[in-house]
Amino acid sequence: MTETDRIPRGTDEAFVKLMSVSGSSILKWLGLSDAQAQRYQFKAVILKEKKLAPDIVGRPVLEGEDGRIIIEFQGYPDEFIRYRLIAETLLGCAQEQYSGQVRVAIIYTDEKYQQVALPLPEFKGTQTCRWSHQCWRELVLTQQTQTQLCAIDEKLILLAPFTLTTRATKATVLAKSQEWKAQIRKVFTENEQPAALDVLGLFMLHRFSKFTYEEVRAMLGFDLMKTVAGQQVYEKGSVDDAREMVLAALEARFEEVASEIVDQVNSIGQREVLKQLHKEAVLCSAMANFRTVLKRKLVELAGQKPKPLSKSTRVKSSRRSK
Repeated sequence: MTETDRIPRGTDEAFVKLMSVSGSSILKWLGLSDAQAQRYQFKAVILKEKKLAPDIVGRPVLEGEDGRIIIEFQGYPDEFIRYRLIAETLLGCAQEQYSGQVRVAIIYTDEKYQQVALPLPEFKGTQTCRWSHQCWRELVLTQQTQTQLCAIDEKLILLAPFTLTTRATKATVLAKSQEWKAQIRKVFTENEQPAALDVLGLFMLHRFSKFTYEEVRAMLGFDLMKTVAGQQVYEKGSVDDAREMVLAALEARFEEVASEIVDQVNSIGQREVLKQLHKEAVLCSAMANFRTVLKRKLVELAGQKPKPLSKSTRVKSSRRSK
């Protein structure tokens, strides 16, 4: 399984929390003045099923010339992210009959996600329509340093995990986590600190897959599982890891894994069932035996009417048979 095949742990919940505790700091990074940034409040819009709206919409507390800001945090590869964001923005304005100024921004958690995004076309009529720098911004977290972010606003320390390479040793991350924690204690109020530590911990889990939840908790001295977002990210990471283990075991033993089996494994969201399938993948004498057990588990789960799987949580197999 290659690095690009690995689906990162979700960050939707973490970014919503980030905007709630440090949204004005993000807007300052996008180029707004402190006074402008303070005039915006934030709400989450359709986090998982991104059909009609981007992740976060910033609306002015007082309507005026500032208009709207729409921000997409992109933490996985999507060739059509720019197309999709424009379509969602225009559709949202049409539905709400909003004709004021709109500014759009994409914040990529890694440079590789920006690199796979297809360029926007030019529309030519009486004049060429371009998406100008004034209304369209793209920022990449891995292109920033911790010093650069904190120079804009000290509360951007919450994004510091993305300034470290994913190959950083555990000792390095441990040392940096203590620095980040001390900075949070310095720049956030006592009431804000729990939410800020929560965001930092979620970003660390997303950025450094080598760390377990327990290790991040020990580093920060903060129990992420006391928060809904922490529970969701932890559960998603555990299920994704369990799927990967099943597929990796099958690949190691039988080399090729049929696309049908990959899709069926990806349709299972219960960690205990995946653990049982992993054991079967390791011990079964033939792929036919695994298919039989997998079919039985799917029939059992069908009786429980499980929720459909979101596309963004699927685990890919690096080797599939046609």
